[in-house]
Amino acid sequence: MILRPCGLLIQNNSILTMHYQYGGRDRYNFPGGKPDTGETVPEALKREWFEELGVQATVGDLACIAETHVGGRDMLHMVYWIETIEGEVILNADQTKALDVVWIDIEQMIGKDFYPAIEFWIDKGLRSKGDRIPVDLKVVNQPWY
Repeated sequence: MILRPCGLLIQNNSILTMHYQYGGRDRYNFPGGKPDTGETVPEALKREWFEELGVQATVGDLACIAETHVGGRDMLHMVYWIETIEGEVILNADQTKALDVVWIDIEQMIGKDFYPAIEFWIDKGLRSKGDRIPVDLKVVNQPWY
């Protein structure tokens, strides 16, 4: 199983995502990537945000974990809250295959394809004013193209 930490940043009622296209369909990933040897998960997340987006991220608490089993890959996603960023978010095309960085309004996220597919948990947690207790979402039904 591959470990993939990713970060959840919410600003001005919008969530930061990276836009990809797979099989002609739009997919919105939460920024992150695999840790390097000897790197802690929060260190990997900070590095990935700097390499791919050009910002210094302050990694907060674990928000949730979720497994996906799609496209022949078993992945454990560790989703962390990103508390703050320093710098301007600019996609570094040399470090990612993403097409663009997209801020998605929380009110418009249901119905979009996210990776991992945790939009319903995000929507429910934000609406209930959750107290940020980490949640194990178990295996998430993840569509793949």
